[in-house]
Amino acid sequence: MQKALADESIRLSGATALKTSEKQDLFQEYRKIREEGMTRTSGHPLPGVNAIAAPVFLFTGSIALAITLVGPAGTFDTSWDGELALTLRQTTLDLSYRLGYSAVPGDEA
Repeated sequence: MQKALADESIRLSGATALKTSEKQDLFQEYRKIREEGMTRTSGHPLPGVNAIAAPVFLFTGSIALAITLVGPAGTFDTSWDGELALTLRQTTLDLSYRLGYSAVPGDEA
C-alpha cells in the first residue's frame, strides 16, 4: 500500500502534489469503493447532478472500463441498494465475467 500511495501522483498525471494526509483520504475512498463495488456522487462536482459508476474488469484483473449512470438529483437514486445501483452492479459483473474475469466475491478491484 505504501508504494501505491507513493505512486498516486503519477497515476493522477502529476497534476497535483498530494500531501500524505490527502493520499490517506484518497485511499480511504478507494477502500469504500472496493467494499461497495462502485462509487457515487450527489451534487458534486455538478450541483443538481447525481451519478453512480462501477468498473468492468478484464481477465487479468485490470479495469477495462467504467460504466457511469448520471441523472438529475431530484429523481436519480444513488442508494447502494436502489434499483439503479443493483442493475449497474449486476451489469458490470456480467460484463466482467464475459471478459474472463473471475474474482473471489469481496475481492473485486
